[in-house]
Amino acid sequence: MGRVIDSINFTLTTHCNMSCPDCCAGITAMNKEHRKFYDEEYLLEASRYFYGIRRINLTGGEPTIHPKFEQWAPKFKALFGCEVLSIWTNGTMFRKKKEAFKHFDEIHITNYTKDTFEGSPDNSDLIGFIRD
Repeated sequence: MGRVIDSINFTLTTHCNMSCPDCCAGITAMNKEHRKFYDEEYLLEASRYFYGIRRINLTGGEPTIHPKFEQWAPKFKALFGCEVLSIWTNGTMFRKKKEAFKHFDEIHITNYTKDTFEGSPDNSDLIGFIRD
């Protein structure tokens, strides 16, 4: 076959600080009591299985609202032994956690406006860090 897994999406949390009605992760449909922030044990166990995979994509929920995001961000690349560390984010924490974003090779932003879809929150003003 010759197939190789070279990229994984790694979820840090199932919490989010937005409430997009069409959330691709189903966060708005999830019962709040089932949402969680994954702990360091989960992170270390995952790194044992996925060490050396070329690309690690941090996702969520919203990964940047994890209480340990700023502490873990500088360690992810070495911990997973990946070539590319990317993050999928709504960008709302750019200004607050600006230093943590310097550890990522790629930053993918989900940008919504009130016109994106009915009931959509607008995060346009919060992603100004990219333009700053």
